[in-house]
Amino acid sequence: MTTSKEDRRSLRIAIVRALQLADAQDDHLVAALLAQALDVAEHALPD
Repeated sequence: MTTSKEDRRSLRIAIVRALQLADAQDDHLVAALLAQALDVAEHALPD
């Protein structure tokens, strides 16, 4: 399955927004999982 550059950008934005919400609610477990997902989205997905 291929993803477009726009799809990858949208995914990164969605993860960052969810991470901000989790951080605002002091939900450290969810924030940690989202941080890992963001790392994968930024490094494992090709541009």
